[in-house]
Amino acid sequence: MMAVGRQLNPNVSTRVPLEWKTKIEAIATKIGRNLSKVLHEAIAP
Repeated sequence: MMAVGRQLNPNVSTRVPLEWKTKIEAIATKIGRNLSKVLHEAIAP
């Protein structure tokens, strides 16, 4: 029982960070694209 509990806990604890990781990555990509657009517009004469 103890071994099973130890194996289940990491899975549960890693599930939420993985979901947050995907959300953060999606937001980061959106911000990155917006920044690149702004930079290109600012650099372009």
